[in-house]
Amino acid sequence: MSKIAQQATAAKIAMTAYVVGAIDRIRSDERGQGSVEYVGIIVVVAAILVIIIGAASGIGETLVDKITEQIDLLHD
Repeated sequence: MSKIAQQATAAKIAMTAYVVGAIDRIRSDERGQGSVEYVGIIVVVAAILVIIIGAASGIGETLVDKITEQIDLLHD
């Protein structure tokens, strides 16, 4: 193998190792995970409140009926 081919192979191996290492660091980074979970909980609670408040009006009843229909379709 020529010297240029050896250097190209070494560079390719080094770059591959760098990229794989970077991907592993990104996957194992859990900073901010708790915040994302709290935001998710807040969004779910807000959606439930919107449905409950909307249920007091005609639009809310229609919304609840549509959601109930879709849930029933999942059970079939």
